[in-house]
Amino acid sequence: MIAKIPTSKPTVYLTFDDGPGKYTKDIVAILDEHDVKGGFFWIGQNVKTERDSKLARQMLANGHIIGTHTMYHEKLWKKPKDVQIQIIRTSTEYISQKIGAPIYYFRPPYGAVDQNTLLASKETNQILAYWNVDSLDWKYGDKPDLIMNNIAREVKPGSIILMHEKEHTVQLLPKIIKLLKDKGYGIAPLPTPKPAKKA
Repeated sequence: MIAKIPTSKPTVYLTFDDGPGKYTKDIVAILDEHDVKGGFFWIGQNVKTERDSKLARQMLANGHIIGTHTMYHEKLWKKPKDVQIQIIRTSTEYISQKIGAPIYYFRPPYGAVDQNTLLASKETNQILAYWNVDSLDWKYGDKPDLIMNNIAREVKPGSIILMHEKEHTVQLLPKIIKLLKDKGYGIAPLPTPKPAKKA
């Protein structure tokens, strides 16, 4: 489980939950315009069409990261370990097949985890990607200053910043990128694990 990533440089990581949806392309376009890479945690049932698959392939080719957020945004906490394993595995296999690429990261809906979630992530070879900066963009859509202040106040080198694919997040994203760059941060994609070397 990771909530921040140790780094020798002042680097942060932007992540977006609950896609793909009507704002995914807008978010990706803003990131690409600013030469910034993001991490996207997608819900399986939202990945439906060839258009979704094509967008995903373009995103991956441009250096963005796609992880999973279960099939139905289902809370894992308090479920038996074998049930949690099945929930993680189902969405990982489904989305991986849709996007034509392996998936390395999983984010639990609502951030609700227990010991079984940690074990299930390990047994499904998924990195459980938490966060240590919650923008609260899901809560304060009508209060953009609060969202900006949450990020400005909490961000540190190595921070994983939690956001969602929402209209007001799209509107704020250029300001968020500027805020982080003005503070001296580089913005990087979540690191892709290197394949194990064969003996």
